[in-house]
Amino acid sequence: MIQTLPKLKKGPLEDKVLIEPNGHGLKLSVTDLEIFYSINIPGKINLPVMLKLSALKKLAKGIDMLDIERAEDTYSTVIRSEDSRYTLSGSCPEDFPEAPEPCVDALKTRVVAEDLLRAIKTTKGFICKDVTKEQLQVLVLQNTGGEMRVETTTARSLTQDSIPSEGDWLNILLPASAVKPLETLLKNSNMVLIEFANKTLRVQGEECEAFFRLSAYDNWPNFDELIPKKGDALTLIEKIPANVLSKLIEKSSLLGNESSISKFTIKGKSIEVRSTSGEYDLEQPTGCTSFEQEIATAGETDTGWFLSRNLVKLLKPLGERSVTIYFTENKSVVTSDKFKGLSMRVKVKGS
Repeated sequence: MIQTLPKLKKGPLEDKVLIEPNGHGLKLSVTDLEIFYSINIPGKINLPVMLKLSALKKLAKGIDMLDIERAEDTYSTVIRSEDSRYTLSGSCPEDFPEAPEPCVDALKTRVVAEDLLRAIKTTKGFICKDVTKEQLQVLVLQNTGGEMRVETTTARSLTQDSIPSEGDWLNILLPASAVKPLETLLKNSNMVLIEFANKTLRVQGEECEAFFRLSAYDNWPNFDELIPKKGDALTLIEKIPANVLSKLIEKSSLLGNESSISKFTIKGKSIEVRSTSGEYDLEQPTGCTSFEQEIATAGETDTGWFLSRNLVKLLKPLGERSVTIYFTENKSVVTSDKFKGLSMRVKVKGS
């Protein structure tokens, strides 16, 4: 369990871990002042101490239970295992800030950890990393109408997945830096309790707990308004495994790069994917390739051109899940069960 403690972003307490007794074992905590993360593990300690996290992980590798003793007059700490004894220099535990206290009046819900982890996996590829768009560097949790929605956007692409839940609250913006710690907690839990109060999100599993300092954001894009209806589609590809379609796009983009763009054309029972890279100019295409494959589908009309990497980002996390993908004049939409993803059109000269 010690190895699962996440490495948080740099700060005054970088590479520090607080170790203290919790009544039936040890509680280990790390923080960057915006995220507080703790786990409970078997072991014993006589007095709290703060140690280097990297050193503790190295010493504790393969050890199931820690036996720790701190000198009463110093922070010199001895860690024992079955056949080893290590002495580490520690520091004052009082220098470690206190985590926020759970709020009695917090909005609460319980979800299956595996379900939330899956929803994050299918959407997190579109967390914006552009520092000039700070409000988009997030994973959004929205709890309403018996479900929890997980959403991300880069302004040109949007993704949404949802899982069963309860309760209602405003959009919660989880910073991109908090996504990995949250995933770590979910991987080591079965059910999680999620609470929101005073701009703080608390996620508690069986042996892990994390607090995230957040903010509510009322101007988040409305998916229901932005995603077009299937009846408006020019081209429709129905019930195809997501991994089959993503491989089809990748095959057509063999000569391409990160800037490759793709176009779908329905030909009877076959679909042609044509891709080009370099300048978006079909009169003088660069690295233009095409690939055909027979697929059961519907529709007769060509679509616009779309960034290959955006479509693949929408499809890959879905694996073998059956998807429907359709195109309007300026958008491509991928749907599967509760998942919805949208990518905006690319304008191409000569298309």
